[in-house]
Amino acid sequence: MLIGVRDFPNQMGAGSTTSNFTNEAKFGLDWLQKMWDDNSKTFYYQVGIGNGNAKTISDHDIWRLPQADDNFQGCPSLYRFICHRPVFINTAGGAGALISPNLAGRLAADFAQCYQVFKVSNPPYANQCLVSAEHVFDLANTAPASLLTVSPNSFYPETEWRDDLELGATELYFALQPGNPPAGLAHTDPMFYLTAAAKWANAYITGPNDAADSLNLYDVSALAHFELHRALGLAANPPGLAVSQSSLLADLKK
Repeated sequence: MLIGVRDFPNQMGAGSTTSNFTNEAKFGLDWLQKMWDDNSKTFYYQVGIGNGNAKTISDHDIWRLPQADDNFQGCPSLYRFICHRPVFINTAGGAGALISPNLAGRLAADFAQCYQVFKVSNPPYANQCLVSAEHVFDLANTAPASLLTVSPNSFYPETEWRDDLELGATELYFALQPGNPPAGLAHTDPMFYLTAAAKWANAYITGPNDAADSLNLYDVSALAHFELHRALGLAANPPGLAVSQSSLLADLKK
């Protein structure tokens, strides 16, 4: 949605009087900002439980609007995890713990796109998004034994993550490329992220899941390659990177 608002403002952004999704995108970003505590560098990955048992009703057992949760059916014991939804902290630990790279890459991309969309209309909000994006990306666990998705993991058993880091790094490049970055960033050179994006794109292309199922809900390689192809063009195709526009295009055609 954020990419649509950014790239098609007359159809999906402030230029449209009938289909402006800017506030809808910010609603989601506000929620993500609650799931990432940038002050303590603590990541929370889930709210609520989808799979219950004979003693509890869970999120997937009932149909209702979210605002009905707080006092659903008067909150008897059976509905305790509906009225009081548990929040799940990063399984790797609390403050400063590494983050599963699939989630780190996509969350960094979200926050970097937030900066791109809101840097003019809401600079303080955008700046915080970009700072958060860099912190999340820096905490990505790039040697994962397994990937974190949700609890229980069997709902969404993801196996690919390199494309997520490719997307996160590419969106951070786009955020920094115009120059004039906010204060407090660990990295201000856009080439730092373009180099990282190319590295992870190549890791995906040469990895075990290349083009295996690029239209499923886990694999964002098509979007990541498309965005990186644009980024390489914007940077005038610098030499020495792990991929080129032609190698990205070749992978998309598989």
